[in-house]
Amino acid sequence: STNVSISGGTETSNYYVSLGYFGQKAMVPKWDLSRFTMRINSDYKVGRKFKFGETMTLSHQEVGRGMNAQGDGFLYAGTANMPPFFSIYDNPQNPIPGNRYGFNGNLGVGGLTIANQYGINTILDNKDKTLRMLGGIYGELDIIKGLKFRTAASVDFSYGKNTGWQPGYTAPELGLDRSINNYNDSRSENISQIFTNTLNYSNTFGNHTINIVGGMEYQKFRGNGISYGGTDYLSQDPAFYQSVKNGQGTSTTINGQSVRLFSNAGSFLYNEALAGYIGRASYDYKNKYLVTMSIRRDGTSRFAPENRWGTFPAVSAAWRVTEEAFMANLSFISDLKIRGSWGRTGNQNTTSFPYVGRISFTPDYGLGSSSLQAPTLSIFPNRNVGWEKVETTDLGFDISFFHNKLSLLATYYNRDTKDFLYGLPIPHISGFGSTSVNAGLVNNKGIELELGYTGKIANEVEFTVSGNLTTVKNRLVSLAPGVEEFASGNYRTAVGHPIGYFYGYKTNGIYQNDAQATKANPDESTSGIAHAGDVIFEDNNGPADLGAPAGQQFSGNPDGKIDANDRTYLGKTIPDFYYGLSFSAKYKGFDLSILIQGVGGVQVYNQYREQSESLSGGGRNVFTSTQERWTGEGTSNTMPRAISGDPYDNGRFSNRWIENAGFLRLKNVQLGYSLPKTLLAKTNSITSVRIYLAATNLFRITKYTGLDPEVVTYGSNSNQLGAGSDGANIPQPRTIQAGLQFQF
Repeated sequence: STNVSISGGTETSNYYVSLGYFGQKAMVPKWDLSRFTMRINSDYKVGRKFKFGETMTLSHQEVGRGMNAQGDGFLYAGTANMPPFFSIYDNPQNPIPGNRYGFNGNLGVGGLTIANQYGINTILDNKDKTLRMLGGIYGELDIIKGLKFRTAASVDFSYGKNTGWQPGYTAPELGLDRSINNYNDSRSENISQIFTNTLNYSNTFGNHTINIVGGMEYQKFRGNGISYGGTDYLSQDPAFYQSVKNGQGTSTTINGQSVRLFSNAGSFLYNEALAGYIGRASYDYKNKYLVTMSIRRDGTSRFAPENRWGTFPAVSAAWRVTEEAFMANLSFISDLKIRGSWGRTGNQNTTSFPYVGRISFTPDYGLGSSSLQAPTLSIFPNRNVGWEKVETTDLGFDISFFHNKLSLLATYYNRDTKDFLYGLPIPHISGFGSTSVNAGLVNNKGIELELGYTGKIANEVEFTVSGNLTTVKNRLVSLAPGVEEFASGNYRTAVGHPIGYFYGYKTNGIYQNDAQATKANPDESTSGIAHAGDVIFEDNNGPADLGAPAGQQFSGNPDGKIDANDRTYLGKTIPDFYYGLSFSAKYKGFDLSILIQGVGGVQVYNQYREQSESLSGGGRNVFTSTQERWTGEGTSNTMPRAISGDPYDNGRFSNRWIENAGFLRLKNVQLGYSLPKTLLAKTNSITSVRIYLAATNLFRITKYTGLDPEVVTYGSNSNQLGAGSDGANIPQPRTIQAGLQFQF
């Protein structure tokens, strides 16, 4: 990482220019990153009443993109689980005939056919390039005393190019026979524009201070992209295959004739807008009583005309108690403020234009020996979709003691997400998988605490230590009328529970002998029959009674058999609490900073352990924990028997794979030293020199057995209804940095 900046100015102008480069070698091959950045800011005054300025940032980023199925964890898992007797590289003493890449497909070894994932990742050449420009201008005019007009415009433009080359390979070379090479090229342009105009009046009348703001804002988002792919190139020279038209296409037979098929072009196009009107007024009496009221009126192009606009008010108040006369004798209290607020915000993030029925010409329809394309609806439209509304109430106080050396901030919050936006699963018989809806009410509440202390030791060492804690209780209060719960894979959302919780089978040990196994409840979720060494699955539920409330699916009582109704709550992906601890100190020229972070009360589905503790055969490498499997009565009550095919489905989704994932992590440590000013003064040019050594992720404490408890579920980064599944994504790296900082 390298950064150079220059700044300067006069009484009427100032400027800032910086250049930077950041490069990162990934732990996983083919995922390296490089980024160049330039930034320019400037401000100018014209007379006494007008000023204007601009800011512009240019960046170019290039990221390698290796195998991208199940994220980078697919590569890790695929390589680690290769049979231990497989070879990654070809044997130079006995090379594979015609091997072009130097890897080994292990064809026929042990009678297995398994891809050499590391080798395939190495020969790929995929790159994502992004050129981005973010710029803005503003002007500010003092009309009369206290009255100010400000106008601003900004634009965020990005151009992306994503390319992917996969050469052909054979089973002897890499374990799979994919002799046809292919190249894909996609381009995209995205631009967002924001225009803001505000009028601000601020003045003080004796002990009374007011501030009033009114304005409007308009945002426009546009983008387009196109992609195309080619196959079966005669040359693997990039200068040849990067011209997509040089691909010969895929050979196939239609109506007895050999023809070449070419990839269809892909594309996207969007054009959306937001508009809003803003109003805010605040009042301050002697810095003792403070009140602020605001309102927004926002409109979005995403919803049907009758649902496009939403109104979002807010109000807050504070009482600085230490300004009262009765606090004069409590000199040890430096400041005490009691505060509260209520506000509503809106969210419009859902499928674009969910009320519009759209037409698609895929998939094809079979007709005899050929196929035809015909128009069909691609989404299930819902004209009633509107704004999701988030209403938050909080009450708290800020207090500091002993000339602000010791401080405490405490807040209680209650947040209701009403009419939350979600793609609700619907029966597939409808021809669709889901539809956008405003589904119900979610409640989050908790407390936020922050405690800090600033002090000195022997008048030479200055230090600050602070800690924070945030608790979260998440609960679904209601869903759409007549709907009490819905499921998505291994996740369920149900009234009275946290959203997106894990649900599956609960286990109760291992059948130790055949006598126990013969008494097992009938298991309708598998065609197998329980035997000694199989997992005991609990019978804890049954279908809802005929008189159950509308929308209720389950009775909550055992029904003497094991089936899908026995799946139940196994854990949640939203932590009960977050916490942090920071420390900083200065001694003469030395400075030290430390940051510790952690969470608790959260679970993760260790999907990779499920795969790596499979005892159904298949030849893949497995965890050493499987050595503790059941091999006879009394040998294990947690790890089932090893049997080909797993006929009783011991590996089904259950609490065996759900783990507590709370952790404490030493996130950042930095130690620096700044050269004395008296020494630098002799240079007549250098004003500051600092040397530092920094580290991130030095250690963590956790009971989670996976690679990293901070799981980012591949493909579900922004969806709480699919979070917390660990497919062995690469953990956060431990990094060590050393650097120099100069100022002239």
